[in-house]
Amino acid sequence: MLDLTNVLKQIAIHSVFVAGLLTVQQLHAGKNGKGKGDGGSGDTSPTVMFQPITFSLPDPLGYAGPANSYGGVINNRLQIAGSYTTSAGAHSAFFYDPQVDASHSIDLNVITQNVPDGFAIRAANGINELGNIAVVCVSDPSLRFSDPANEVLTGVVNTSAGFEFSLVPLPSVVYDETDEYAEPMGINNSNDLLIVSRQIENGIREWTTYVAFFDEANSTWSLEAIDPLSGFRGVGISDRLAGGDLFVVGNAADATTRNLLSYPVRVNLINPGAGEVVLSEYSEAGTDYRFVGPFSGTNSYGEFLGRQIATTTTTKGKRTTTVVQESFFKFTNQVQADSLGLQYPSKLNNQLDYFANLIFNGREVLSIDGSDSYIDIVDSIDFTSAPEINWEAAETTTEFRSITDRIDVGSDSDPANDLPIIFGYAEVERGPYTAISSKPILLVPVLSN
Repeated sequence: MLDLTNVLKQIAIHSVFVAGLLTVQQLHAGKNGKGKGDGGSGDTSPTVMFQPITFSLPDPLGYAGPANSYGGVINNRLQIAGSYTTSAGAHSAFFYDPQVDASHSIDLNVITQNVPDGFAIRAANGINELGNIAVVCVSDPSLRFSDPANEVLTGVVNTSAGFEFSLVPLPSVVYDETDEYAEPMGINNSNDLLIVSRQIENGIREWTTYVAFFDEANSTWSLEAIDPLSGFRGVGISDRLAGGDLFVVGNAADATTRNLLSYPVRVNLINPGAGEVVLSEYSEAGTDYRFVGPFSGTNSYGEFLGRQIATTTTTKGKRTTTVVQESFFKFTNQVQADSLGLQYPSKLNNQLDYFANLIFNGREVLSIDGSDSYIDIVDSIDFTSAPEINWEAAETTTEFRSITDRIDVGSDSDPANDLPIIFGYAEVERGPYTAISSKPILLVPVLSN
């Protein structure tokens, strides 16, 4: 379990904490609808609430948010790396560390050392538990990074060693059309980077997946292509696990229907065959099954989220009936179907908790593994702790990007109260294609009687 005592103390120094927390029902169980600490009349057990912590972007008039592809990723040290747009319209990246400054983030272009001349950091696409950030650098941060006129580099910023930049090799491919690019999709705790390349051939997107393997002895990376199946596009990389496994998860497209149908794939780069899976179509007892995903990468163990589509066609006389049922699942060593009525799952942590939306009203919730329950996030926030946020509009303008592993909430030795810390944005105002205003927030679970 995470020990965030010192971090939370630092946050408390810089933040306004109030003793009186709002009392709202927090956990909505899948079967009985009761919240944690909501056992009925006379129940005095503690309720877990989310304490909001706000911090500013480096440019207070700039914006970041979920409409940006990489609005931010949080690690278990509460460090956050993400991309944002300055008030001048330039693309950049920010870094937040509550142990340094709980109220402000910093621009990586201001603090990072040894970025190659003529380049600027445009995006932060992941951060690991060591505080190392996978970044994209471009020659012109005012242009789309997939613009052929923009030269692109990839590297790692080491926040624990003076914010030194180290160059990571990219594929030796000429990108001469708009929307052709190569970029990192994440960095694991062994400092390996997952890199995806996209080219356009006859109007069709062609994906190639690479892993930049880190050589700790020499502090260098070597690039290798990963192509287990036609059209494979990696979306997440695991840690190098104790048994020697190293998983990449992604999706592969059927060669005859490229970019129309795809299915989840997990490959093992160190022990081929061990723990690998291809969730392709199959039929059983008159029902056709198809899988879609993975969604939002993988956790440290190569586990991922996806969607299962079951189509059953029956014929009775001259009448044919087709029933399509969709459900979401977690994949560990097998498909585990979700039964809570959720949709759009994302951001699986190492305890198998994840974000989702309710099918019937679209509200954002946190699904808690093993509890048959989910948390309505907005209903669980102590609004009084962050009066600078317009909470009256929060239900429609909050969106959440990333979660930590669970922390020990309240030091009460009751694991039933343990929850992850959530990172996201409040007061998100959208333009035609992206967010044009947003305020970053942390939601820290605390006990309230």
